[in-house]
Amino acid sequence: MTYDGKNRTGDREPGALLVSSADGVLHLRLNSPARRNPLSSSVLRRLVAEVAGTDAGVIVLEGSRDCFSAGADLAEIEGSPRDDRIDDEVAAAVAALRSTGAVVIGAIEGPCIGAAVDLASAFDLRIASASAFFEVPAVRLGLLYNPAAVDGMVRRLGRPAVCRLLLLGERVGAEEAFHLGVVDQLTAAGAAGEVAGSLARKVAVAELRDVRAATKRLLDEVGRAGFDPTAWQALRDRHAESPVRRDALRRVTGPE
Repeated sequence: MTYDGKNRTGDREPGALLVSSADGVLHLRLNSPARRNPLSSSVLRRLVAEVAGTDAGVIVLEGSRDCFSAGADLAEIEGSPRDDRIDDEVAAAVAALRSTGAVVIGAIEGPCIGAAVDLASAFDLRIASASAFFEVPAVRLGLLYNPAAVDGMVRRLGRPAVCRLLLLGERVGAEEAFHLGVVDQLTAAGAAGEVAGSLARKVAVAELRDVRAATKRLLDEVGRAGFDPTAWQALRDRHAESPVRRDALRRVTGPE
């Protein structure tokens, strides 16, 4: 896949997030490997703009071959309450990934640290290579992590995994992350991007985009307080009667 690096938002780091789109798949790549792909303000804003502006059915987000991301850009951190603006920008990126109808697949190689774990928690599927590890060193740095982010990570990654990451500040390797449910699929080192791309191409069936988007919303609501499955029945009925469903059944069962 060739990334175009288009500077669609006029930021000062147009090459720090490389962008390409083909066959219903939007590819985003963090591209500051010398700095371990920090989640700078400009990168996060571009990510939000790209996700909001796409009509792709699948989004693949990856880092470089040796590092997904070391988290927030240390050059932008002041060590004061004003750093809350960074929390807001990470939260906006997480919200964009959760609210898009596209299936979001993350390809993780090497370090995934701090805010990058929060971002990765927003992926629908996380593909991690044997080189990957996850770490949230907030407590070791004397920081109470963003409460809203903790709430989201617990809902999406599970309390046991977040306790390990936050309370102990442990570095969790790929295999252990898989057993904790942080990772959905393990690959050999260097292969996460290729596996994620292959999976994306299988998922990016344009005719099924609407039902996948509805299923993503359903999965996000299940388990929340007040979830009412009957409220979804009208939408379920519409999909059941749609030409898309009839065509899909014909593909599976063959002509009558």
